[in-house]
Amino acid sequence: MWRDTAAMPEYGRLEGDVRTDVLVIGGGMAGILCAHFLRQAGVDCVLAEADRLCAGATGNTTAKITSQHGLVYDGLLRRFGALIRYVIAPILPDERDREDCLAEVLMRIWDGIGGYDPERGSWRAYITAAARNAALNRARAERVHTAGLPDGVSDQPGPEEAVIAAEEIDELRRAIDALPPGDRALIYRKYYYRQSTAQMASELGLTARAVEGRLYRIKKRLGAALGGERNG
Repeated sequence: MWRDTAAMPEYGRLEGDVRTDVLVIGGGMAGILCAHFLRQAGVDCVLAEADRLCAGATGNTTAKITSQHGLVYDGLLRRFGALIRYVIAPILPDERDREDCLAEVLMRIWDGIGGYDPERGSWRAYITAAARNAALNRARAERVHTAGLPDGVSDQPGPEEAVIAAEEIDELRRAIDALPPGDRALIYRKYYYRQSTAQMASELGLTARAVEGRLYRIKKRLGAALGGERNG
């Protein structure tokens, strides 16, 4: 990664109030360029970053900018921005995290476009999976950061646990695939897209109680299909 060889400047914590005409929030590629061009235009501005410069989505990219990037990202944003926001919203409650994640997903889509295989699913499904994975990774990293795990301590399972978990996931996936389409869609909404009961009820035209009742019955059916091992 480019961060391994590039020396980024570090600045101290802001002490006291600062007066400025424009406040740029976020020290990623977009924020730095915005502040740079504002200064070139003679505009008094301040760039604020809570962590380190280029530590977010920008740090996971090639840090490459071309004249076509704006056109490409704008096209992706106009076509799939609403879908990406819909997928990541239930997972990331913070608006800034959602916008950072949106930028990260767009970059991943463009950088990995050559890896898309239409035989494995639609373009929409590919983007949905990319958005969900990016949001879950960001949420997981935030939980680890908040918990303050000591250096060298991992929250990842060991090899044996990973094998067992993979087998259980395959078994569960087969049981979900065997559900009627409506029940399967409800399970995906709840546990794949992380939608709240209120959101599902609103979008499906049901009461929250009806949604919870359907989920309870579906989980009972899945538990029976899996030999009664999973009832929650």
